[in-house]
Amino acid sequence: MKTRSPIAALAAKNPPIAFLLCLTLLLFSGYVYLSLQSSASRQDVVQQVFRDQQVFDAFLSSSKVTAQRLRQGPEQESANSAILNGYVSSNPVPVSRKDARKLKRLLQEPSS
Repeated sequence: MKTRSPIAALAAKNPPIAFLLCLTLLLFSGYVYLSLQSSASRQDVVQQVFRDQQVFDAFLSSSKVTAQRLRQGPEQESANSAILNGYVSSNPVPVSRKDARKLKRLLQEPSS
């Protein structure tokens, strides 16, 4: 005689409850997966854009933010950073406080 799993036994006795249980497990699994993905994405931003947490924290706490346009240029050592090898940057331009808040929020939550 075969023994049923607890979920199969529940499904046979009360299908709506079994359906809700499976749906809850599926939603919880999705939430855990997305949480882990978001965490990895934020770490990617910190390491690949800012090099480390200390530089990222300095950016987040800054009161003035500037931006520069990058374009592909000759392969040579950049005066600012080896990360920007092969790119030529334009002059820095100030970013409005409103846009700076949006940018900081986006970089803190890259999955958004």
